[in-house]
Amino acid sequence: MKTKKSGFRRALLIYCLVLSLIIAAGLGLLWAYMSAFERSRPERAVESFIASQDADYWSSGAAAAIAAGVGEFGDRGASLADFGLSFPAEIGWRRAGGGEEGWEYKLYAGGVFLGVLSLSPGESLGFGLSAWEVESLEFIPGKAATLALLAPQGAKISINGVPVGEEYREGEKELPVELAWSFDIAPTGEAYRITELRGPAETTAEDASGAPLAATVSGGSVAFLPEAEHSFSVLAPAGAELLVN
Repeated sequence: MKTKKSGFRRALLIYCLVLSLIIAAGLGLLWAYMSAFERSRPERAVESFIASQDADYWSSGAAAAIAAGVGEFGDRGASLADFGLSFPAEIGWRRAGGGEEGWEYKLYAGGVFLGVLSLSPGESLGFGLSAWEVESLEFIPGKAATLALLAPQGAKISINGVPVGEEYREGEKELPVELAWSFDIAPTGEAYRITELRGPAETTAEDASGAPLAATVSGGSVAFLPEAEHSFSVLAPAGAELLVN
């Protein structure tokens, strides 16, 4: 009887030892998977990259992009302040899209758009997972705006000294009522629309003869008025109602 009890205890001890080893191996495997999973998150790569850079990096990158021209009409002589930027600033991010082939994240400095960070797959971490590494960072500073333009037919429009091409033309459009009151017939003009315009925008226009046109700005719209053809003065008694056409 004593021998049977001794054998049972030995078997139970071996069983507990084997079970402990299995549990330890399982926990080790689970820990390895969780570690790999955490490292495989693209957000981890984004946050690590942001944390590794100082204010001078962001400031010089944005300034270089402005000097090179942000978009077709970018003012190369503008400052960071003209684009609503100042450093040091808190760098934030927002996922723009992607998948297994890569991810893109929009970066912001103090809430102002700064650029696009692209990630590509890096080293294999096992478990079918891989880390992510920074492929590129394109600085595109400033908030994107849309500008609607209206000018007489044949007029030449420029933004920051850069001519507005025909690809931005939308067609003919009448001058807004609030601007057409001084004309006997509301004139029509050419409408243009520019999107993704960033930073300061100085808009000028000249008519077909090369004479500058006066601009009327309202929100995100700029209307260039045709030159007046007539002028007159009227003398009327006090209280009289004056009508033109």
